[in-house]
Amino acid sequence: MKAMGMIKNKFTEEEPLLKVEQLKTYYPLKRSFLGKTKGYLKAVDGVDFDIFPSETLGVVGESGCGKSTLGRTIIGLEKARSGRIIFDGTEITSCSSRELFDIRPKIQMIFQDPYSFLNPYHRIREILAEPLLVHHILPKTEIEKEIDRLLDSVGLPKNCKDRYPNEFSGGQRQRIGIARALALRPKLIICDEPVSALDVSIQAQILNLLKDLQESMNLTYLFIAHGLEAVRYVSRRIVVMYLGSVVEIGPADAVFENPLHPYTQALLDAQPVPDPHQRHKKRYILEDSVEESVQPESGCRFQNRCRFVKDKCRESAPELFGAEHLAACFRFEPSLEKQLNAEGHTL
Repeated sequence: MKAMGMIKNKFTEEEPLLKVEQLKTYYPLKRSFLGKTKGYLKAVDGVDFDIFPSETLGVVGESGCGKSTLGRTIIGLEKARSGRIIFDGTEITSCSSRELFDIRPKIQMIFQDPYSFLNPYHRIREILAEPLLVHHILPKTEIEKEIDRLLDSVGLPKNCKDRYPNEFSGGQRQRIGIARALALRPKLIICDEPVSALDVSIQAQILNLLKDLQESMNLTYLFIAHGLEAVRYVSRRIVVMYLGSVVEIGPADAVFENPLHPYTQALLDAQPVPDPHQRHKKRYILEDSVEESVQPESGCRFQNRCRFVKDKCRESAPELFGAEHLAACFRFEPSLEKQLNAEGHTL
């Protein structure tokens, strides 16, 4: 069954908080002697998805698949080549600079490196006060009290606000980054690999903090990460990206327990197996990396690394097939499904 639009929220009748339609972000690859662009790197190439209020949508994929560029494009740090981003009923891709200034407080971002996005020359008090002053969220007389509240919400003592970022551990700096994102009282927070630079025990603390904040403040997350188990822990639905496009999307448990796309299966097979009795099972491991894969001119993007590739895969690109759990693979067409079953492949 071909997907006729994005998944509706089966729990409520509410509209999506964020709707992304055919979003594309390209970077010029080479320029001729006269400055003419010869080609483009298609970092994000025709991405569609919805995020509903209070939901966490996880985005996974190898390095170079375009997931961080997707987040940066949504928040406006990268310019979209085409497509639509509709946030809270407003198409922000066509907004003026003044209109974007009013919308930006509602969309915030938590970055991967908890040190690089904190000004090393500013005290924590100044870092947290800056967005409040720029956007006139509170009167100046109330800012000090708000800083104390923000620090308390992320589990940091009030007396740390006179210290500099280099005086904190990585986990503490990430808590400061979360506090800064919360300062403007956003509706949507884009988490760009917020735990990948932290120790495993600290990762668990930050993930639990994010879940607690979501429940208490009614937040919505777009959670981008490499760690599949971290994504599963916090996400209700998961998007799998490959070479700038969505190859699978569905409920978190369904994606992990019954991965449909060969690329998703390979990602899950690449995870370390702690149980020695399970290690003997045959696993599908990709030999090369996504950076080494040249995007084909036609057909499925994954054709050069796929174990199920057929002639049809090289001729045309599959669209997302399915109902609630979708995958961009011709294996879900009835005719090809019969052929694969005859060859002994399971879907």
